[in-house]
Amino acid sequence: MKTLLLLRHANAEPTVLTKSDKERALTRQGKADATKVGLELIKRQLLPDLILCSGANRARETADLVLSALAGAAADHDVPIQYEDELYLAEPATVLAHAQGAPEEVSTLMLIGHNPGFGMLGFALAGVSSMPDKLASFPAASIAAFIFDARHWTDIDPTYARLTQFFTPGELPD
Repeated sequence: MKTLLLLRHANAEPTVLTKSDKERALTRQGKADATKVGLELIKRQLLPDLILCSGANRARETADLVLSALAGAAADHDVPIQYEDELYLAEPATVLAHAQGAPEEVSTLMLIGHNPGFGMLGFALAGVSSMPDKLASFPAASIAAFIFDARHWTDIDPTYARLTQFFTPGELPD
């Protein structure tokens, strides 16, 4: 079994002419939401073995805050992170290819990135019958957890994905 966690970056500041899109930082609310999601991952026992993260600043900040929450509450769970520029605004096929290329010893992989690619991949993996409406829009700092009945990451395929959890920071208690 392989578990894939898709995390859309938390709420970021609006685009301004003086910064590139990749430089956008998280808002105060985005920072709080990323921490809240990290703590919820511990409660739900969704602890990644590896994180692959977009190189955009808002994704990196989201990853840092999630990792801080994980380290604070699950000190024995050290999670390596790799920054992948190809995940910046990636198409669903690119996101899936990164998951399929994960090291075999990884059981639970987290990818942190952007819409529309993450929402489109989540939609494809969930299938129409099990898809919550909010998964189609994949709000900021949302997590979708999928289980694949596969022994190797190279074997994961949308037809064998099962959505097990989907939550947004707004649904979580403060």
